[in-house]
Amino acid sequence: MEEEKRQEEQEVKKDKKEKVKDGKEKVMDSAKLRQKIEKIDAKMDALSAKKEGLLKQLFDLQRAAEKGGGQEE
Repeated sequence: MEEEKRQEEQEVKKDKKEKVKDGKEKVMDSAKLRQKIEKIDAKMDALSAKKEGLLKQLFDLQRAAEKGGGQEE
């Protein structure tokens, strides 16, 4: 009885996941896909903020170089 239940659970897990060519599993569960998307969005937001900070530093350095007359690389 328990063995049959385990086999059914394994079949359900196999149905939810399929292998993709690159070896990663293709997730068929919408809740897990939403979580992955949210995680990616959070990373993108953090990277965007970091990019903005770096661009601000770059522009500040360029302005300072123009005002000072020196060349900054």
